[in-house]
Amino acid sequence: MFKMEIKVSQMENKKALILSGLKMLIQENNKKVKKVFAQVIMAMAHHDYLELEGGHMMVEFIVKQCTLPDEPVGKRPNDPEYVTNEALYCMHYVYGTKINV
Repeated sequence: MFKMEIKVSQMENKKALILSGLKMLIQENNKKVKKVFAQVIMAMAHHDYLELEGGHMMVEFIVKQCTLPDEPVGKRPNDPEYVTNEALYCMHYVYGTKINV
């Protein structure tokens, strides 16, 4: 139990560093990366990372994904792992995350 408390407190000290390291992914265009990044942001929200300096940028990323236009069905590639815009903007409903701003 004591070791676990030490590790948790060590991670608390690293939150700002972790958040700043992820900022470069905000500009990512690959939808598969965006999807995983959005999942990471959702998890970070549950651990109060978004309250730190720069956290608002992560919230803005999620909001921007929610405003993506629908893609024409005929334009989608045959890749079974293809991530649609709809998948990106519906993710916050799937994960049931409420982000307090």
